[in-house]
Amino acid sequence: MKKIYKILRITIITLSLISYGKAQTNIYTTDFGTVANVNPTGWTFTGINMNISTNSASSGYPSASGNCYLGEGNSVAFINTSATSEPTSQIGTSSAELLVNTTGFSTVTLAFGMRKSSGGYNANATYTLEWSNNGITYNTINYTEAIAGAWGLASGPGLTLPAGAGNQSTLYIRWTFVRTGTASNFKIDDVFVIGNAAANNNAPTIVMDVASTSNFLDGGVSVAPISPYPVSGVISDPSDPASTLGIDFTINDAQTAASSLTVTFVSSNLTVLPNANVVITGTAASRNIKIIPGTVGYSNITINVSDGTNITPYTINYACSAAASTPSNTIWHTGMSDASDAVAIDNNYYISGDDELDILNVYSRTASGLPLVSFDYSSFINLASTSSPEVDLEAGTRSPLNTNRIYWMGSMSTGGSSFSIRPNRDRLFATTVSGTGATTTFSVLGYYASLRTAIVNWGDANGYNFSASAAAGMDSKNIAGYAAEGMVFAPDNITLYVGLRAPLVPIANRTKAVIVPLTNFETWFNNGSPSGNPTLGAPIELNLGGRGIRDLVRLTNGVYIILAGNPAGSPLTSAIYKWTGNATDAPLFIATPVNGFLNMEGVMQGIGSAPVSATPLQIISDGGGDIIYNDGNAAKDLADLNLRKFRLDNLSAVNLCILSATSTPVITQAGFSFTSTPGVSYQWYYNSVAITGATLQTYNAAQNGNYFVAVTDAGGCSSTSAVVVVNTVGFTNYIGDKNVVTIFPNPYNESTSIELVLAENSRVIIEVYSLLGQKIQSIANADYFAGKHTFSFGAVKLGYAAGMYLIKTAVNNNTIVTRVIEN
Repeated sequence: MKKIYKILRITIITLSLISYGKAQTNIYTTDFGTVANVNPTGWTFTGINMNISTNSASSGYPSASGNCYLGEGNSVAFINTSATSEPTSQIGTSSAELLVNTTGFSTVTLAFGMRKSSGGYNANATYTLEWSNNGITYNTINYTEAIAGAWGLASGPGLTLPAGAGNQSTLYIRWTFVRTGTASNFKIDDVFVIGNAAANNNAPTIVMDVASTSNFLDGGVSVAPISPYPVSGVISDPSDPASTLGIDFTINDAQTAASSLTVTFVSSNLTVLPNANVVITGTAASRNIKIIPGTVGYSNITINVSDGTNITPYTINYACSAAASTPSNTIWHTGMSDASDAVAIDNNYYISGDDELDILNVYSRTASGLPLVSFDYSSFINLASTSSPEVDLEAGTRSPLNTNRIYWMGSMSTGGSSFSIRPNRDRLFATTVSGTGATTTFSVLGYYASLRTAIVNWGDANGYNFSASAAAGMDSKNIAGYAAEGMVFAPDNITLYVGLRAPLVPIANRTKAVIVPLTNFETWFNNGSPSGNPTLGAPIELNLGGRGIRDLVRLTNGVYIILAGNPAGSPLTSAIYKWTGNATDAPLFIATPVNGFLNMEGVMQGIGSAPVSATPLQIISDGGGDIIYNDGNAAKDLADLNLRKFRLDNLSAVNLCILSATSTPVITQAGFSFTSTPGVSYQWYYNSVAITGATLQTYNAAQNGNYFVAVTDAGGCSSTSAVVVVNTVGFTNYIGDKNVVTIFPNPYNESTSIELVLAENSRVIIEVYSLLGQKIQSIANADYFAGKHTFSFGAVKLGYAAGMYLIKTAVNNNTIVTRVIEN
């Protein structure tokens, strides 16, 4: 009967394999042979009397005599390894475990012959079938048991195990028989482990996890980028996202558990990126790769995910650029290179435009990386040429009246190798900006397309001949060319200043930059529906050392910052100036380490509060012409936007104190008493030397000489008054017509000398009083011969405090009082 079942079972299994529709392979087969107590390879037995046993007539299978099967029970037909009979009262747990290798097979089917006790014996036993891929955690295999007393599985010849059973170097299959009473037994034979052919094994997957990867690396996209993906890093950049945050990936496989997948990588250029500079971490399906820059250049990093048979690669095209001279002060942004302006959203984010891409990007003010939001405005401003849509965006400024409105302006310049007229560059438009960071949204409010014409006509009317400067064929990047690059509201919050990069004026020597004032600007712009042409005011000419205007901003403290540069671009003569915004005031040069070093295009007030005397600034530089990867290619020519980059530099504690003539302190004099206009702190000077302790708003002069005061305001800015000359007190004074008294030094330390020269014999009285009228000392009270007499005084020596005292000198009937100060 058993032999007949074997034939039938094998036939059914064969038919079942065909029904799967794919090639299958017997990974493991056994019928336990014909010799009792010989354990086949791959099996282990634990517990009581689970052994290879021999059929006999008493077992109920007379036709199977001489063959063996795996069994456990109370029949004398089942013998243990010592070949002794089993006690019929034996109770306990027995198990048999098979270890097989399923590598290369996606799924596994298990088939086996089974017979258990018939009748009431079943109540005294339980049977369990389990699998594991680690030998620690076991999973139950559900199946329908055979009819008691018969061979086979009622559910059919095969059990398909879960996907995790495939592709395992060791798969554990365990049968467990728990006997709780006597007269019960369990037998299995003809075990088959069948696997799907390796050719049908699905390859693993690797996908960038854009939900957990920083937006600084994936640009805030919602769909995972496909391979290859470009990433740029900077040597020694403390906020480089690729090295500090890394890219998150999700790996998976239809047949293999993620924890069993192998993740490796290959760097194509070990000089640029040594193996030690690539760090892969994570477990199961979540993995992270950090890339630490090595040297300047390119390296393709291929991440390979393997299930033991199939390998799926994901490539990162990595590019590394050189470190900044001051890495802690420099942030590197990718996604564009020709940054041309900067408008802060808040202390965390700002907006910058690219003068070659019609895109506004939202960047972090504190960390390197890609923009969080990109907005293409080209379809909203009715461009004259859509085939060459470049607006050449160069300036942006926030409305003082509508704080969520930002105005943007093209350069209005000529372009191309032939310096042709580019109408697209004549756009002045407004956006409404809401939110911040990754939630920033943009909408275009309106635009104006004829500002270039209005300014050219204005320039002609003011004798600048802008028609020639702006003509086709004229290079706009020329001292006599025409281009606008700055825009900011005037101190009145009504007039809009447009700063020109070129031309410099006047025509005769071209030494000064020009600002074009658009009066009543926002009224004229009319919320995006301008009516007629704007009204332009009187020109403002500024001496910027032969430089044109590259950006104009007004800080919260009212100070204007002007970024200035060579109208021709090269050689680089960039510089920073501070200005009151008043047409009659001259801008002042600020000495900074970035002057002449950075190609400065935009500036923002730094993060956080600070006094005007120590204001931080953030400088945006155009990096389009930089060769950043030592490959001979300018950044703006790189095909992958992710590899283009520009820099933001932090300048700390910049002295932006700048006071107009109306802010100069004024001294009011009443006799010998001086009073300054109000301030926060004061320092009085005598003959250009600070007077110790003279730090009040008022001061009483004690001697002849030149006096002035330095007043410091709430912003930490100091300004000095005009000099006041005192010639009625001091070193030398006459008493009567001929007698001379000299007191020196004054102010003094420890003591001062009183020198009296008498023209004739005289009565002399010298007394010292406090400012309250108390007599401190009587120095002289006697008759003296004609000639010179010397006395001394020191308040501290007499036990009094340092400070101001009055020395009264009387000769005959003539008296003079002199103020002295002891430090």
